[in-house]
Amino acid sequence: MRFKVSVLVGPVNPMAFRVIAALGADSINVPSDLSISQLSELRSASPAAMDMYVESSDDMGGFIRLYDVPELMRVAAPIYLKFGLRNAPSIYPMAGICSTSG
Repeated sequence: MRFKVSVLVGPVNPMAFRVIAALGADSINVPSDLSISQLSELRSASPAAMDMYVESSDDMGGFIRLYDVPELMRVAAPIYLKFGLRNAPSIYPMAGICSTSG
């Protein structure tokens, strides 16, 4: 069994990354807006594989990081890079629906 952690969890510091890996995560999605140095810090915290959208939908920030791919591979391997969501319909269609009536 593989334990993949959702992009909605998105650890942004080395300690959070280390804790999630220690709990058994095989693959941890990290936020697409982290800098190369932040990703390097996460990598130093644990050898667990990272997942990262280098092209993300608008509801996940709309980031396009294709130009960073070589550097991402250098500092964060093992890393799974995800493509193709930029103009796709929302993958979490219910996330934007909320009730404001009392």
